[in-house]
Amino acid sequence: MRTAEARPASRVSLQVNGKSLRFRKAVVATGGRALIPQIDGLENVPYLTNANLFNLVDLPPRLVIIGAGPSSHRLGDPNSAPAQV
Repeated sequence: MRTAEARPASRVSLQVNGKSLRFRKAVVATGGRALIPQIDGLENVPYLTNANLFNLVDLPPRLVIIGAGPSSHRLGDPNSAPAQV
């Protein structure tokens, strides 16, 4: 694993810190942050994001999921949800 700024050089290589890295397959994981929606009153209640939800020791009995990303879809699936959704 490398953490650096990279640019595509061809279909099978990247330019990373001035060096060419060739690959057969690559995973580019850019990271991301949860977007906190502007909902009136949200700042007055405890809420979870993908950054802290998976660190819970005790799961809430019920959970409302707002979002359309991969984590939201996975948690919203009643077959894999950790709480009543």
